Amino acid sequence: MKNSGSIANKEDISSANESIRFIDELNKTAFEFRHLDQKKSAELAQKALDLSIKTGYQKGQGKALLNTGFYEFTHSNYSNAFNSFSRALHIFQDIQDQEGIGHANYNLGLVYLRIGDYDNAMEVHQESLRIRKELADEEGIASCKSQIGYINSQFGHDEIAMKEYTECLAIWRKKDNKAGIGNILMALGILKTKLNKLGEAKEHLIESMNTRMQLNELNGVHASVNYLSAVYLKEGNTIEALRLLSEALETALKQDEPYVIGICRLRTGLARIYIQVKDYDNAVLQLKTALEQAIETKQQYQLHDIYLELANLYKSIKVYDKALENYEKFHESKEAIISLNAAAKLKNLEMVNKVELSEKETEIHRLKNVELKERNKIIREERKKSDKLLLNILPSQTARELKKYGTAKTRRYELVTILFSDFVNFTQAAEKLSPENLVKCIDEYFRAFDEIIIKNKIEKIKTIGDAYMAAGGVPVANTTNPVDVINAGLEILEHVKKQNNPLFNVRIGVHSGPVVAGIVGIIKFAYDIWGDAVNIASRMESSGESGRLNISGYTYELVKDHFTCFFRGKIKAKNKGIIDMYFVDEEKSIDI
Repeated sequence: MKNSGSIANKEDISSANESIRFIDELNKTAFEFRHLDQKKSAELAQKALDLSIKTGYQKGQGKALLNTGFYEFTHSNYSNAFNSFSRALHIFQDIQDQEGIGHANYNLGLVYLRIGDYDNAMEVHQESLRIRKELADEEGIASCKSQIGYINSQFGHDEIAMKEYTECLAIWRKKDNKAGIGNILMALGILKTKLNKLGEAKEHLIESMNTRMQLNELNGVHASVNYLSAVYLKEGNTIEALRLLSEALETALKQDEPYVIGICRLRTGLARIYIQVKDYDNAVLQLKTALEQAIETKQQYQLHDIYLELANLYKSIKVYDKALENYEKFHESKEAIISLNAAAKLKNLEMVNKVELSEKETEIHRLKNVELKERNKIIREERKKSDKLLLNILPSQTARELKKYGTAKTRRYELVTILFSDFVNFTQAAEKLSPENLVKCIDEYFRAFDEIIIKNKIEKIKTIGDAYMAAGGVPVANTTNPVDVINAGLEILEHVKKQNNPLFNVRIGVHSGPVVAGIVGIIKFAYDIWGDAVNIASRMESSGESGRLNISGYTYELVKDHFTCFFRGKIKAKNKGIIDMYFVDEEKSIDI
């Protein structure tokens, strides 16, 4: 019996080892097919994942999740991708697999980049780079440097980006990694196009295109072609740009599983060339076809670009009604992207919080009752701090909506009054004061402005340098906002006058009209408003005078029974034509 049991154990071990080898082979093949045949890669990864869960092979499960996550990522399913990469990270952390942790962090960084969360992207890529250096993983180091270079390029740190890209390329060439070479050469080509080094950009992009052709990475080839055609177009070689894009589009349409995003980008690129050579019929055809595909496949990011190109096209041929229609759709798609990105970030944060909560619950169960009470007290205090911070960042109604539903709708308001204030001759003040005293003075003024707008029940929108922006009638609509805002403006003028500081004189502009309001931003949430009324309010400020409150004729009609105003005449405002403008002198006394 003993011998029989020993034989059985050996058979079990042999069977387990065979399963592990089979799962590893599935994951390896899935990884190799990530660019060549994405559908096959996803099928192999799912099979590896199912077998890993069944056999309890955690490392195989983590690798399979990385492959399934990559498939979701390339198909713009960022929430699913984030979920897969997060699960993989925690599995690798549990089994202390440093290589796996490095890979998972890198892939999470790709998702953060795609939704515009550069802070988190940089953090996880730096962590991945640290691990790769400890493991002396040169290819991993190159991958991280590529992404870190890209983040720096987005913030205009071109020298840092160039350094990271160049070091990355050296590693890929040393390793003869064709896929890596093709990718980083395209990144270098884009950067050098931006720096107007067109000869070098062209060399990089041609090599990138040819390298990807050797690997039969058609989607990568088309991406390189897109950027290469932009270089030719910049050089004035429209014939070569047109040839490249036309051939690439023809090839892309013949693929078994056409890559819609890439096809839309190719058609948009072709339209730009047709517009430049004044072949407007073909430009319209390409853009409308791209638009239909983008709508059908719900490619919101592509819609944004296509509507803008259509608006510019119709404007150039003086079909202004269609130009306006597409420009409005461009703004609608922009707002939709803002909502999508905000929703994606909230969902990702919720996912991370769930993982952290699960880990904390495991720890809590091991604590004594007194420790549990203390922890709950800390959690309540932290929650209060978070709620207070959220209310300081966003309007209370918007903050409540975010907490309750996980998102906040973008809303249109028909009557909002916008106030812009700006310190006159601010450059002179900056020259006469130290940076510390300058910031201190601005802070004191803006604190007083904050108190004034709170008192008048209007909403602070933002400050930009020495400019201060507020609005009445948002986020809660009302009809008193024109009067409320002008009262606040007069109080701001009075406060500045009392300070009697010759370095800080303020002028204020006010206009009323319809706006769209909502949350913007991925890295940090911010409440903002958009619309032509905002632009006109800004022009009222820049067209005003020191120590005066300048309003538009439209706002005057709304407040003329409440304030004594002086008609300045019809004054030209930059990019807005002639506008009736009034100075507000004081609030009218009311007979009782």
